[in-house]
Amino acid sequence: MHILNVMLGKKAGGVEQAALDYHRALTGQGHRVTNVTRPGAWADARLDAWGAARLSLPHIAEWDPIAAFRLRRMMARLAPDAVIAHSNRALGLCLAASRGRWPVIAVTHNYSIRRVVKADAVLCITRDLCARVVALGVAPDRVFHIPNMVEIEVPVHGPDAHRPPVIGALGRFVEKKGFDCYIDALGLLRRRGIDFRAILGGKGELGEALHARAVAAGLGDLLAFPGWIEDRDAFYAGIDLFCLPSRHEPFGIVAIEAFAHGVALVSTASEGPREIVDGENGVLVPIDDAPALADAIAALLADDARRQKIAAAGRAAAIECYSMEAGGRRLSDALRRIIPPPRPPGTCSP
Repeated sequence: MHILNVMLGKKAGGVEQAALDYHRALTGQGHRVTNVTRPGAWADARLDAWGAARLSLPHIAEWDPIAAFRLRRMMARLAPDAVIAHSNRALGLCLAASRGRWPVIAVTHNYSIRRVVKADAVLCITRDLCARVVALGVAPDRVFHIPNMVEIEVPVHGPDAHRPPVIGALGRFVEKKGFDCYIDALGLLRRRGIDFRAILGGKGELGEALHARAVAAGLGDLLAFPGWIEDRDAFYAGIDLFCLPSRHEPFGIVAIEAFAHGVALVSTASEGPREIVDGENGVLVPIDDAPALADAIAALLADDARRQKIAAAGRAAAIECYSMEAGGRRLSDALRRIIPPPRPPGTCSP
């Protein structure tokens, strides 16, 4: 099949990474993929490095009629079998451009989902989102559970821990990511006399506040802020435990990245991690509970055998459930069910 993969975000983030993963998963299954991005998108360099087909769509917003016209001309020229839209902006423009001529498939990367009712089909990253989309009125046979994917051909963390052990967290510095709770938990560990170092990778609007919180917690020499992490392999190789402290996390791609790299995971019981983490492959703690988070981290740092067992279970889950190959198979199956088969030559429309 020929799939138009439309992602119009500009900066690095979970949606943008997922769109790149769709490209790799689909091409890995033998499908032809043409990607549509916005000018200057973070994803462009990755796509170009892979030699991927890419078109640029300048636009103002999802209601931009000129952009919709340009996208419709792309669709007419390329004649894709289906269009996959990542985010509401992409979905709005794809629907306006398609006008029912090409199947438009929405991907729910978060809980902003009301507009997906207009799509021909919906791909949901969790079962909870599947249920919510059906509750909006989308027919169940047009809703498909497609978890996010991760590259599994990556360096895997060995059994030997760093001394002192290193705790890592990663993401955008925004309120819903809960990094203030992460810093508070690290402060509790310091006050208990537990030996560790820590890393908080990322950028965002709360950067200054998080730095100040770390200093106030006495973490100035223990917690590093390296900025946005481009080399994920090096990041995971440099830590012994990954912490996902989110208040709201529709999925949590970083969780399955930690799985793939063989790094033990401690996460809050936010939406996505509740489905990903089963107790064997990671530890769940209540949201916004710094003492519980500190207790879970301390317990794993003190028990090398348990931490290694959890890491191995996470690695197995990454291979079985979240690999590009597994995701590609799910996507291919969904596309076969969504896209009507071509009519034999000479037959008439019903």
